[in-house]
Amino acid sequence: MDLIRPNQVDAAARTLSVAFQDDLLLRILEPNENKRPKVGLWFFSKKIVYGMLLGHVWNNEGASAVAAWFPPGTTEVKPGRMLRSKPN
Repeated sequence: MDLIRPNQVDAAARTLSVAFQDDLLLRILEPNENKRPKVGLWFFSKKIVYGMLLGHVWNNEGASAVAAWFPPGTTEVKPGRMLRSKPN
């Protein structure tokens, strides 16, 4: 596992979107299961970038595994800040 690079965010977001396709939060965000992958991709891209800014995000080659770590004191996710997150 290596620290994720900005050009790997989309692949990592796809992995998480597929893994959490039936998660309650994604089902609430997008009840239509045919549209959910697109919403999941958007949502997890934002979460990954947020993790890159405030913590550390790792993935393997090909991004089939993704992990995020937030140091103590940065674990409170602020939705507005997350939604405005952009990669550096």
